[in-house]
Amino acid sequence: MDGRGPGSRPLRALVLDTDGVLLDAAGLLAVIVDGEDAARLGLAGKPDPVLCLWAAALLGIRPQETVVAEDALAGVEAACCGGFGLAVGVDRTPLRSAAGPLREQGADLVVPDFTTLARRVWGERG
Repeated sequence: MDGRGPGSRPLRALVLDTDGVLLDAAGLLAVIVDGEDAARLGLAGKPDPVLCLWAAALLGIRPQETVVAEDALAGVEAACCGGFGLAVGVDRTPLRSAAGPLREQGADLVVPDFTTLARRVWGERG
């Protein structure tokens, strides 16, 4: 993976309901949204993709150019339904037992944490 989406356009990141602050501090994320944002805006919850689509609009980019990282099956489903460039499942379970279900739900990539995601999609930063 080289951090590029359909048509070789760079992918931007979007994280829902996870500890994306770690990547945000590294300057990799442009927006982080969660269930509180959905409630405040009166948006439907996952698996409806409306929150993902709203966040992509905040970035000013098309969903096809956006990465969604999610640790919930409903969030991966939302990313897939919204037509996002890359749906990443984050398997936080100790034995990585959620990897299979995340893939079955449509995750293009499953990682154990955000550091691995950054390395796999954008490469090492230094």
